[in-house]
Amino acid sequence: MKIRKIQIKNYKMFHDVTLDFTDSNGKTLDTIVIAGINGSGKTSLLQLLQKLFSESLNLSPSESFLHKYDEKALICDEIELELELSNDEKSGITDFFDRYLPQQVEITEPFKCLISEKFKYKLERIERGLHIQKNDFPILGSIKAGEHLFKILYFSAEHEHIKWKRYNNQLDSVMPIDIFSHRETVETHIVNMVKDKLIDNRDLIASAVIKQAILKINQLLNGISLKTKLVDIDSKQPIFKSCYGQNVFTHELSDGEKQLYYKAILLDKLNPQNSLIMVDEPETSLHPTWQQEVFKLYNNIPGNNQVILVTHSPHIIASVHPKNLFILKINDKEKTVECFNAQKESLHTRGNEPNDILDEIMGTPLRDLETQERIKKVIDLLRSQPDKINEPKNEEMIESLIEDLGRSDPIIMRIIHKINIIQAG
Repeated sequence: MKIRKIQIKNYKMFHDVTLDFTDSNGKTLDTIVIAGINGSGKTSLLQLLQKLFSESLNLSPSESFLHKYDEKALICDEIELELELSNDEKSGITDFFDRYLPQQVEITEPFKCLISEKFKYKLERIERGLHIQKNDFPILGSIKAGEHLFKILYFSAEHEHIKWKRYNNQLDSVMPIDIFSHRETVETHIVNMVKDKLIDNRDLIASAVIKQAILKINQLLNGISLKTKLVDIDSKQPIFKSCYGQNVFTHELSDGEKQLYYKAILLDKLNPQNSLIMVDEPETSLHPTWQQEVFKLYNNIPGNNQVILVTHSPHIIASVHPKNLFILKINDKEKTVECFNAQKESLHTRGNEPNDILDEIMGTPLRDLETQERIKKVIDLLRSQPDKINEPKNEEMIESLIEDLGRSDPIIMRIIHKINIIQAG
């Protein structure tokens, strides 16, 4: 199951936005990166997708009324979602309808949206309140919850949100994951993986099974420049070898190493197939080198999945092709959010330097505002009052800037060159 397109009308900061996750040939993208400044709606978009696929957060059928302050309500004028479903998924959905749904819902309308693979939600604002004219999504949530035809994994950056979800709905088919609360799950899984395989294959020796388990985890991290390696598994937990040749346990790893290993082991445990994997801020706790490489972890997952990453990291953006990058931008004049695809805007990303990404893609100044102002004052001085560069206060201003930025800085090199010309004249 993959998302092809989603159109959103009047949801939080989104007035009328369409995200088309297909390439120039109409093929659905397997990997998607969404970038934008704070407040542009990146996390809100992931949380909206979570609601659409979550049975527990979308139980309101058509023709019902909503209260605008209800946390479970979807306050959005209109949503159109187009999915790509495999033949196996379609067969599983048909079987589900045959077995479970004839007694619960009217069949005609759900089948229409499933066959077309298009789902709609439409809200009408009337005097009595908020009236749902159409809502196809509870059907999708019911099918997924009942049959586990595909998974929706949501690696969230908001830990309080995760706790609320886990407490209120243990069985929700959208799986929000806070990796650092899963330490025990991670360690238990990798030990049980060995034990289960020994029970199922009694002719195998323990060392061979452990070696296979280690290889499986390390393959998910192939291409990432980790300084530690998973080398052994004892009766309680995995064992790693540091770059200094010492054996260490998971609690001794850095936060970045924990994140990468925990995600790899959890993904191995969950074994997503034809599933949607959403990740909010995968760069958290990661060194820039690992940020450049983290996308490889998700590309190494077998199973025909679709991965959607939301990021602030120029290093992650520089590791993906522009066709996979979608940028959310705030239109200050209209007070709305717009979305554009980097390739369609002829922007270059893959292999570019992070400074170029910050400047051209993210619209972020490369220097802090105070330094920019100091540079401007020196340049204005050299241009309009060159005869005053030797005054004590101006000399101090110039030397202070040179000391902070260093003589190899391009701007400083030009300033020094201009000063030399002035003094030579």
